[in-house]
Amino acid sequence: MTDRFIPNRDAMNADRIHSITNENMQIDLNEDKDLSKSPFNHNLAKSLFNEDLDSKILAFNQKAPKPAESYSNHLSVLYSQNKDVQPVKRSQRHLPTSAERTLDAPDMVDDYYLNLLDWSSTNVVAVGLVGNLYLWNSQSGECDLMIEAKNTDDIITSVSWMADGSHLAVGRSTNEVQLWHVEKKKKVLNMKGQ
Repeated sequence: MTDRFIPNRDAMNADRIHSITNENMQIDLNEDKDLSKSPFNHNLAKSLFNEDLDSKILAFNQKAPKPAESYSNHLSVLYSQNKDVQPVKRSQRHLPTSAERTLDAPDMVDDYYLNLLDWSSTNVVAVGLVGNLYLWNSQSGECDLMIEAKNTDDIITSVSWMADGSHLAVGRSTNEVQLWHVEKKKKVLNMKGQ
């Protein structure tokens, strides 16, 4: 058994189709002619509307053949498996209407390209405020000053936690990237750019 309709070539008149499409196809495009009066268009309209309406350009069998009675579709299991299963009802998720906590960050630099906030895997939030870096522990609620600015021109431009939450990378406007050990509050590495 096939799963496609195949053109029925016996119902088509290929010689007639070929002669209609190729006959008088030479049209001089440089001349101003009405294309609707060309021999090709005239013959096409004549063949489509006036004569030999039973001549088909493309014909298909009416119906797909029926499968043999012994045939069993192995994929029918896939289609019939889910008919009896009831859809799972989704429980409504509660969305709070007010904030649980508010981050007060008055000196945060308003620049889209800066990454001044990052949340660690140990639930500590690092926030860069101008040149200072603060760590807020979400479990205990305490806030610590990790880095204090010595120069007003030196601002923090990005913060990013390591995957384990033990170290923090801090980018600065002086083309430096610093790596800090959080528990010891100690700078481990300082990389200068150009």
